[in-house]
Amino acid sequence: MTTAAACNHMWISCPKSSARESLWPAFFVRADGVTAGRLRRNTTGVLISTVDTAEDLYDWTAAWRDRAMTGAAQR
Repeated sequence: MTTAAACNHMWISCPKSSARESLWPAFFVRADGVTAGRLRRNTTGVLISTVDTAEDLYDWTAAWRDRAMTGAAQR
């Protein structure tokens, strides 16, 4: 999820499984790939996260995103 968030410059909320044993806890990833919140694994809890779209986040795709969206990056 960290890579997906950073590569696509999007915020991702990752819930945990409802199974007794989960492989990972619930966590929240910002659009720059930074984990902004995480619960403890295999414990009950609620993760509340804030999406601040005005926050200045690192965006490594900014230099070529416009060209990719118009198809100019294709050969």
